[in-house]
Amino acid sequence: MSERTLVFLDAGVLADPVTRTLLMLSRPHSDFTAVWSVRAERQATGHLRPDAAPLATVRDAYGTETTPAGSFPDRFTATKPDDRASLADAEAAGARFLVTRDVHGFDLADLATARISAVGADLFLAERMSSASYVDALDLFSQTRARPRRTLERLHAAIAARYPQLFAVHAHLYDVDVVQRLPEPREQFRGLRCLRCERVTMRADDPHSGVCATCLHEAEAGSREALRAV
Repeated sequence: MSERTLVFLDAGVLADPVTRTLLMLSRPHSDFTAVWSVRAERQATGHLRPDAAPLATVRDAYGTETTPAGSFPDRFTATKPDDRASLADAEAAGARFLVTRDVHGFDLADLATARISAVGADLFLAERMSSASYVDALDLFSQTRARPRRTLERLHAAIAARYPQLFAVHAHLYDVDVVQRLPEPREQFRGLRCLRCERVTMRADDPHSGVCATCLHEAEAGSREALRAV
């Protein structure tokens, strides 16, 4: 994966400032870039808080531009009508992953045609957000989201409620007690492109973990080697 991977954000993710910021702030220390289309930006704008910064301002801050609208979205006939444009736009952008709250709305065959995997933000960030990016995000939230300034530990605990898988990966960074977690979506991944190696090698009957059999085997082998070294 020598080039930066493009990750498409649909309108629902764009309208959520915390999720969007976590994905955008991953750029300096991770190997992917979050993008979205003109169409997704227009749809998301209607759902922003009244005091929220315009998405054009967000793009300017991160040095990104909107991607073009995809053609003939209705060719993805098995995908939910409201999600077809997102898949067409992600394909037109050259994205490998589509981050969405509505994973179950995308048909597996349509995703395979576009060579894209649909994935929830929590799972994607857990797999691809580095510790350095995570700390940067908490630091930014501590400066901008409340007065008086919230500690990194409190923000870390808050992440656990909304993004339990992301929190689990970075739990070692701060010592906090987690009191409550929101229920996880019923489906967090659908597609044939692996979240780790990005190869389109997964089968339709693979577990919906987002990780192909080869990557799972390598991770298990690495865990066994680590245990033997103790």
